Amino acid sequence: MTFSAGLLLLGYFTLSGAKVVIVPTERPPNQCSFSCTDTERLLCAGNGQCMQQFKGECQISAYNCEHPEKVFIILEDFKCKQTGAPLCQQWELGHN
Repeated sequence: MTFSAGLLLLGYFTLSGAKVVIVPTERPPNQCSFSCTDTERLLCAGNGQCMQQFKGECQISAYNCEHPEKVFIILEDFKCKQTGAPLCQQWELGHN
């Protein structure tokens, strides 16, 4: 069950009782903790500045969650493999 579905369910049970309880809708502090596997195929993604290969959509989502100012979208695979493709450097990804 997702966090938002849990809140919806909790809200239903709360409102169906004798009294109304306000349930906070804030996300937990670890909202960007993803459990991604390394078994997915490599996907090419770009953010308008450079391209990067990620090990599946989960890793792209995790990166985008942690770096909302540098959001990557999935591109066609051949774009990351072209000669002269602007591949991301570590400093561009926010990895020091």
